[in-house]
Amino acid sequence: MKISLLIITFFLTSLSFGQYNEVIYDEENDLHHIQIVQLDNDLLSPSKIISIKTPIVFTSFAFGWKIDQEISPKDILIHYRVHKPKQGWTEWKEDEAYISPNETRWQMYQTDLLFGLDEGVHDSIEFYYEIPDGVICTGVYLILQDLSPQLNQPIIRDDSEGIILPDRACPALPTMIPRSTWCGSYSACKNPTYTPTYISATHTVIHHGASPDSYTDGAAVVRSYWNYHVNTNGWSDIGYNYLFDKSGNMYVGRYNPSLPNKDVKAAHAGSANSKSIGLNYLGNSDASGTAPTTAQNNKCCQFMAWWYNYKGFDPTSSASILCQDNVTRTKPRICGHRDVNPGGTTCPGNTLYALLPSLRTNTKQIIEACEAPPPQIFLSSNHNIICEGQSTTLNASGANTYNWSHSLGSGASKTVTPTTTTTYTVTGTGSNGATNTATITITVNPKPNISIYATKNSICKGDTTIIFATGGDSYLWSHNLGAQPIATIMPEISTTYFATATNSFNCSNVDSISIIVNQPPNISINAQPSTICQGDTAIITATGAHHYYWSSNANNDIISVSPNISTSYIVTGYSYEGCSSSVSIAIIVKPIPPKPIIIITNNSPFILMSTSSIGNQWYLNDNPISGATDQTYIVNENGNYFTIVTIDGCSSLPSNQITINNVGINDYTDEEILVYPNPAQNIIYIQSSKPINEVMIINNLGQIVAHYSETGIIDINQLAD
Repeated sequence: MKISLLIITFFLTSLSFGQYNEVIYDEENDLHHIQIVQLDNDLLSPSKIISIKTPIVFTSFAFGWKIDQEISPKDILIHYRVHKPKQGWTEWKEDEAYISPNETRWQMYQTDLLFGLDEGVHDSIEFYYEIPDGVICTGVYLILQDLSPQLNQPIIRDDSEGIILPDRACPALPTMIPRSTWCGSYSACKNPTYTPTYISATHTVIHHGASPDSYTDGAAVVRSYWNYHVNTNGWSDIGYNYLFDKSGNMYVGRYNPSLPNKDVKAAHAGSANSKSIGLNYLGNSDASGTAPTTAQNNKCCQFMAWWYNYKGFDPTSSASILCQDNVTRTKPRICGHRDVNPGGTTCPGNTLYALLPSLRTNTKQIIEACEAPPPQIFLSSNHNIICEGQSTTLNASGANTYNWSHSLGSGASKTVTPTTTTTYTVTGTGSNGATNTATITITVNPKPNISIYATKNSICKGDTTIIFATGGDSYLWSHNLGAQPIATIMPEISTTYFATATNSFNCSNVDSISIIVNQPPNISINAQPSTICQGDTAIITATGAHHYYWSSNANNDIISVSPNISTSYIVTGYSYEGCSSSVSIAIIVKPIPPKPIIIITNNSPFILMSTSSIGNQWYLNDNPISGATDQTYIVNENGNYFTIVTIDGCSSLPSNQITINNVGINDYTDEEILVYPNPAQNIIYIQSSKPINEVMIINNLGQIVAHYSETGIIDINQLAD
């Protein structure tokens, strides 16, 4: 009977720092390091806390005692805690011896394999133990094993052996992890050389590992069990037939070349080994970190359902079995280790032992569910025939759960997009665990291989090009181009056109083509000047294009023109892409007035007259006479006279020239005309023997500035200076 730690502390002596006086076993290789050390004799007293910095680091350990009397292993209680570098000490834990001297080559009582915080490396142990009164311990041993070289070792699956896959029977044999996977680098584990003993088992004995309280690598824990049982205890193999971790993984334990149809004798329950297989829950079932999980229980029940159905036993029934104390008793076929080792162990822990009734019931329910007929699976799709690239939804009904082919996973509905005609299979599982399958074929028709071409992929604005599609049986164009395979287009800007081709399967595909529209050059034109007279020249300049061509056959950007009449000049400019635009400019040509003719219309005074009534400019000796722009001119000075006619800015050729050389008042003395004073200031007097009818005063421009009648007295005060 276990005693709580609170009561025991009243009997504990002071803390002792342990020493070991002999290493009785030391095995080290690339895979592990195992040491068995005997502690100093003065540390043999029970209830004394012993603290030891272990001679090697360890990943798991066990305690051993040399006791001459024969007692039950359960009578030895061990209290311990373990130190992990950088993480500290575990809580104090309690366990009991598990192995009798006749079960190990060291001929001593031993605990089962123990762990610290996890399956990792630790370096110190503190412990004390209790034994019944009157029992004398002659030696305390610490068994250390370091499997750290194999921690985090990648799992290498041997596909030739592979994971044992479930069969199609109901109940199905669950998936198991084979020895080739969890054995790691131990060749002796992978390739045992002993001959197993086959048995006719009637019971399944449930165990727990008692340790560790936490782990992440189930395979490492299983490998540690194997190493302890084989390399420390000297057994031929791991003691359990099968093991289950908290994630629901099931491990093949004891070597069994006839797995799963035959059972082999293991080393888990002494005399009961001949009629039972041992099922081990990894870790301490009473610790929160390793308490039995739903996944663990489900996997164990699935295996037991297959096993009991295969054996033909009722998993809720009981049967006689030889127990470890060599007494035959009637025990439930699904029993705990304590059932076949009465008074010798508390295994599989209180938590797991309390679950045994529900494990029996669940196992039987799985078997009974398989006795019902398999479900009838119905499989349909919303489209059995699709076009390449399309999807369809597969719908299954008639079962509780479904598993699909083609790695589609589980679920009643799956959307698929096959690239070729494909047959899908769904396996449905009913409430009884029975399965059935259904198949459906999805036919995938090809899409048309459409291609679009153009006579010209790059055009100038205003040009046309032809686009045409091939590869289909019918077509439909974008941009309202219709349904013919060929279309003539004249886009204003660069445009992408789409064509949808449909084949005889009514499958469609789309292709596109982009037509580049190059814009014409933006040409500007100007002339200097834009209005000229006949015979003059205008300079016309064009800008905005790469090169030019004129209606006058010139090909420069600047041209010089001298048209005789008003003329429009057209220039066509071309861009780098060869696109063109044209603009024009008009050169206005004004006519040259006809050459005038001048004549003398009067000799006294001389009056010259032009044949042009407007635009005259009179010249004297090649110099223009200021203000002399009338059609007539009164000569008041000798010289050479001509006129030039200018109309609307254009000038005629000079007129004919007339020379006047006899102008002067002295020419009239024979007429007895007297004009005085000369020069005059205010009054000019004219005397003549004849009547004076008319007097005209003409300035030096030939202009009449004053006119008088029948008087010889001329007042010039009113005349301009």
